[in-house]
Parts: sequence; C-alpha cells; structure tokens
Amino acid sequence: RHVLGSQWAPRAVHFEHPRPECWHEHCKVFDAPVYFEQPFNSLLIPKRGLNRAMPDSDSVLLMVMQDSLNQISSLCGRGERDMVNDVREQIRQRLLYGEPALEEVAELLGMTSWSLQRRLREQGLSFSQLVDNVRRELANRYLREPQLPISQLALLL
Repeated sequence: RHVLGSQWAPRAVHFEHPRPECWHEHCKVFDAPVYFEQPFNSLLIPKRGLNRAMPDSDSVLLMVMQDSLNQISSLCGRGERDMVNDVREQIRQRLLYGEPALEEVAELLGMTSWSLQRRLREQGLSFSQLVDNVRRELANRYLREPQLPISQLALLL
C-alpha cells in the first residue's frame, strides 16, 4: 500500500494456521478474502503492481533477501538431504553474527562436532575450508553489485 496507494489490496491471503475466532479482522486488515489452513502462507497480488519501483529501497537488504530466497529454493525439491550444502547454509547464516563455530553448526544439524568433521572429511573437505569457500563466494557476489559500497561489503563479510 505504501507503493500502490491506500486503496490497493491483494486478491487473496492464505495462512497455514487454523482460523482464529476473530478471523473477520484479518479480512478487514487485508481488504481481501482470507483463507486458513492452507498448504503455505501467501499473498496473491495482481501482476500490474510488480513493475512499480519501491520507494526507499535498500539494495543491500535486497541482495541478502535474494540470496536467502535462492538458498531456500535450492533446498526445495531435493529428496536426500545434502549434508555439505546444509553445512554451507549454516555457515552462511552464522557469518551474519561473526565467526562460525564448528560445534554450533554441528549441533544445529543434529550431530556432534566429531561426527560432522568425519562426514566432511569423507567428502574431502574441512569445516575451515567450507567457511573460507562461503566467504569467497559471498565476496565475489557482493563485488559484482555496483551499487554496494565497499564499506558495506566489509560489514556483510
């Protein structure tokens, strides 16, 4: 509504959670039909609104969001979980808060640090190699973004 005007409304809203008692409030807020217990959360919006420029856009946030969406997309549809990609994803997320720790990543993946090291070794990798590789990939990606100042690049890495 900030971009398209106060009268804009989605075509429909879908929520995964059950319908609450005061579900009519949802309809008033969105000014659209609201459906509960759906397979996924979503806003159905008309295509014509997608070409409008977003005021006060943040190119750094856009890159972070695109990267996250690409990662989520790559995880969807795979049958067997790829442990190395899971480790890389956890490293990517932990980099936002500082140096990734092997123990923390192993715990998040439901294994011991010893087990994680062994499984990485079986793939010919080490945890520190993966951290370096993820940093290098992110640095290369961010350097290709002309609107991203070097000072922000340093913070992102």
